[in-house]
Amino acid sequence: MPVRDAEDTVRSAASSTLRALPQDAELVVIDDASRDGTQLALSSVHDSRLRVITREESGGVASALSLGLESTSSEFVGRMDADDVSLPWRFRYQMYALKYLDVVFTGIVHFGSTIPRPTDPIYLGPRVFNLTLAIENPFSHPTMLARRSAIESVGGYREVLAEDYDLWLRIAAAGSRMCRLPLPALMYRHHVGQVTKIQAWRKRALAEPALRESYERFAESLLGASATWYQDLLDGGRSSELDGLANLLRGLARAEPRAQRSNLDRRIKRQISQ
Repeated sequence: MPVRDAEDTVRSAASSTLRALPQDAELVVIDDASRDGTQLALSSVHDSRLRVITREESGGVASALSLGLESTSSEFVGRMDADDVSLPWRFRYQMYALKYLDVVFTGIVHFGSTIPRPTDPIYLGPRVFNLTLAIENPFSHPTMLARRSAIESVGGYREVLAEDYDLWLRIAAAGSRMCRLPLPALMYRHHVGQVTKIQAWRKRALAEPALRESYERFAESLLGASATWYQDLLDGGRSSELDGLANLLRGLARAEPRAQRSNLDRRIKRQISQ
């Protein structure tokens, strides 16, 4: 969990995550040169599974996440934000799915500046997940739980504005299997200061050469398609090719075997109830 100046929310983020974590896990917080009461808030969390790494100078989110990976050696790696709340069943829910997959996301509950609202309980299996990545990045980064090997095999995080989307594209292109589970496992806080809510930020992120390279490689290796979609996304426009992909995505979502979805959900729910 990277954090910078989040004294009002970091305690609930850390406490809720520790509550959801298995007893043999740890929560590593990278304090990216906070100048407020973040350290004091963290010191009030009394749990031996909490480890705080403090940096004197800020290096940004991607750099903090890389430091977190370098400072740990676990087989599985989760992601958390300092202003969100993990729900109690989060890791039991995700760990069961990781028996079959490499990277697992979940639905979320939006809260903060809006009335609490869950995302639609839709399961996106690996095939539909990859096609969704071709159009947008609708997967909430702080819900990620992954096999470390899937992240490290593609070089981990890179210092780009959209470090999460860049990583997902590279992981998908490498052949790892990703999914989004239908039930929410995290409460995602909305507030005025969120960087990713700034429209100019999104346009700059999509314009970066490194992200463009990741997208083109993804499109060529997984979709056998031209990367002209990328420019369409950047320009905010539509093309017949992009519309065709959107229609294909909707069709595949409907065609995803119902039995496969329900069987997975039943297995996960049974695991949670034990």
